[in-house]
Parts: sequence; C-alpha cells; structure tokens
Amino acid sequence: MQSKSAAWWAALTAPSANWQYGVDVLAADEQTPLENTTLFDLFASDRLVPDSSQIDLDTTATTHRKFTVQLRNSDGRYLPGPAGYASGGAGSQTALGLAWLSARYRPWIALRTGYSISPSGAVAMTYDTTYLGIYVLSQPEMQVYSYGGVATLTLLDKSALLGKPNLITNATLPTYTASGGHTAGGFLAGTPFTSAMTTLATSGGIPATAQQIDPNTLTLAEDYTMAEGDDWWTHIQAIAASLSWVCYFDSLGKLRVRADPTTINAQSVLTLSAVASDSIMSEVARTTDYQQTYNHIICIGASSKKTGTVRGEAEVQDPANPYYKGNGSGSGIGDRICYVGKDGKLNDKSPDPNLSTTAMANTKAGVYLARHLGQLDQILITGRNIPAVEPYDRVTLHAPTAGLAMDAMLTANTWRLGHQSGGGMQATYSRWYGVGS
Repeated sequence: MQSKSAAWWAALTAPSANWQYGVDVLAADEQTPLENTTLFDLFASDRLVPDSSQIDLDTTATTHRKFTVQLRNSDGRYLPGPAGYASGGAGSQTALGLAWLSARYRPWIALRTGYSISPSGAVAMTYDTTYLGIYVLSQPEMQVYSYGGVATLTLLDKSALLGKPNLITNATLPTYTASGGHTAGGFLAGTPFTSAMTTLATSGGIPATAQQIDPNTLTLAEDYTMAEGDDWWTHIQAIAASLSWVCYFDSLGKLRVRADPTTINAQSVLTLSAVASDSIMSEVARTTDYQQTYNHIICIGASSKKTGTVRGEAEVQDPANPYYKGNGSGSGIGDRICYVGKDGKLNDKSPDPNLSTTAMANTKAGVYLARHLGQLDQILITGRNIPAVEPYDRVTLHAPTAGLAMDAMLTANTWRLGHQSGGGMQATYSRWYGVGS
C-alpha cells in the first residue's frame, strides 16, 4: 500500500472530502510533459462523462491495469491525426499524430487534506496526489451525437509495450551456447533468474530505473528457448511463473517482479469495517465457493527432451488436517483433485511448456496447493475510493452480519471516476482459508 499521512486518511472518511482528478501526458521518458495537465482536468467544463470512466485492476489478467475515459470534446484534441499530420484540436501540443504512440498517460487522484503549518495550529489545505499507474494509448475513438462529440480513450498499462507489435527481433534476441555447441535463442540452464528478467525487460524497452525485482538466489533449472518474432511479455511472465513468481506494473509504472503473494502470509496493511461509523464501505457481498475446495493438485508439464510429459503432485498428507481426504471409512472430505494446466488454468490437463522437469512440476503443484487449499471466499466491497491500496495488498475485513472477520487479498478493483466522494470503488478481495488461517 502506498504510504499516506494521518491527515490523508482523516480526509478520506470526511463527508465533505474534496477530490480532484487529472491526467499527466508524458513523453516516453515518463518525465517530460507533452500536455499541460489542465488540458486533462477531467472536471473542467464538465468534460468527464459521468459513470463511464474508470480504472480497472485485475491480478488474474495478463494486463493488470486498464484505463478507460470518456470525455465530451468537439475539437478532436484527444485524438491523433494521420501520420505526419496534426491532431484535430488546436489545444494539443503533441503536434504530429504518430507522436502519440510514444506518449505515456499518468492518471491521478488528489484528495485535499489539511496540515498544520504553524505553532498555533493553523491548517493549510493542500492536495495530496496518488498516482494510479502509467498507461499507453491503445484505442482512441470519437463518436459524434446531436449534442456534440465524445472521445473514448482506452489505455493499457506498460505491458502493452512488451507485446505485439513490439516483438523480439534477430538483433534483440538473447542467445546462449547450447549443449551441441550451436547458438540458440534464450537462456542457458543455471542463468540467474534476476539476470534473465532484467535482460528481457531492458531489451524490451523498460529501463532499469523502472524495474523492481525482489532479491533472490533463484536460477533457471533448464535451458529456456526463445525465438525471433516472440513477444517480450509472454516470456517475462512464463519465466516468472515457472518459479512461482508474478510480474506486473504498479501504480508508479514500475515493473514489479516478486514471489507469488498468495502463498505468503503477509501482514495486513488496512482494516475495513462494515459499521455505521465507517464511511468507506457502503456494501459488502460475500460468496463462498465450495466447488473450488481442493486437497490434491496435479500439474502436467512438457519434457525438455520433447519425449513426453512430466508430472508433479502435491496433496494433504496429515490426517489431522481438516482438509485431509480421509481413509475411505467416511472420515475426511475425500480426494478433491484439481489439474492445473497451461497458464495456470484450473481443471485443465494441457501440458505447461514452462514445466520441463518433474521437480518444477512438483514445485508448482505445491504452490497451487497452498493457494487453493480450503474454501474460497470472495468479498465484493462497494464504497469510497481508496487509491492507496495496491494489488495483492492484504486487508482485514469486518462485517459481522456477513460472518466476515478475516484477512483477504485485493485481487481486483475498479475505480469509478466521478464527482461524488472520489467516484466510488468496487473491490474484490479473495481468501483461501487454507492460506495463513
């Protein structure tokens, strides 16, 4: 979670909280402004179309963050022109259309808070800005109605810069000397995990200053092959997943590479309570899914020798564990099996090409058993925006009438941009009782 002052948290729950939104349009260096922020003051002249602009966060998606905004506009300033030609609006400083391909969009939400600036306790009001990611323009669209034009901008986080059409070329392909003495694309077995990830991210255009890889001593268990024409993001995710790590772009636009947070018993960063005095949570919906209660995980991989498949398993062995399958005499919950296939899909037997040895398959099975052991609770919270909360943050939730008193992890969030109380939020928290109970 982003660090915020006590004054910020106090202002968040105040009935008269004053919010402000904006978007900085930056050059590819993510420092130089291409557009004055005031041009993207989403409240100016009622440009923002109510209830149609939002930021979506989903930890289960290939692209974690998506930004969609609709603006009333009739001069085309938000749309690029043809290659070599200016955009439609005189307000745009990014003069030539294709210059927009290198722009970075950084939406922010600012909450007005008070700070004491004198011994007498006088309070000066200021805006404390929270950034909500860095995005690249994917699909601009203009629709014209009888009352005027509406520009719809769809933007994706920086993982879009590492996929099609930004592919690996012969010049950028990392290579190693294979066992037969020939040069192959990819990485040699034993290559440090951090080195491989840094090489891929940097070669794909993400500078070292925009990367944050947690310290580790991991190495690649097998030769890892790549080819010209592949995309960077697929390989970054595949190498991370093979070692049970995750990668995504955070709220500051940095590439984060870290151990899978769902298997770590982390500290809670925030407590939310569904009580009358809490002005953050307005609605709580809790769903328990017994169909996704497993005590036996099987992962199938593809042999590195291309001669068949490898198999890894993990299951509850302790008879004292409440999720033990039992001894066949009516005790226990039975053998509840889940196959985990390619891309981490549940109940899928397709071999995962990133699992080339039995040891790797066993490791992944153990990770998924820890993640999916026990009953699944998903909690949907509707309420006021909390822009400081990050994906994978662990939050303590209290809702007595829903039987809710637990820690859960933020797995999805939607920030709706609007005038009222910061616009509102719908956040999904997930909790497997078997993890950190």
